[in-house]
Amino acid sequence: MKVITSRKDFEEVLNTTVRKTNSLIESSNDPHIFQNILGQLSFVKNILVDQKREPTFEEIESTSIGAIAVKNFKETMPDYADLLMAISEIFCYYEEFSFLNDLK
Repeated sequence: MKVITSRKDFEEVLNTTVRKTNSLIESSNDPHIFQNILGQLSFVKNILVDQKREPTFEEIESTSIGAIAVKNFKETMPDYADLLMAISEIFCYYEEFSFLNDLK
């Protein structure tokens, strides 16, 4: 997996994950979990990319991308799980990733 060291890297990983999730929605017999993930990815994108701001505690608590990744995909789709967990980590620990503040 690509190491995320800049806002550009983060946005590329987020966009790649959104495309992968859309593909999984189209190919799945039960797309509900992927639709849930896509909604959460859109939420993360809105806050971190569009608004370029730190998420609130309540916003962080309202997401479960990392937990979904570990529970459902770590064994069956590890690359996808890694993408989701990377996004979740950056969203939940935003203040530790100073590169996200470079466009404020």
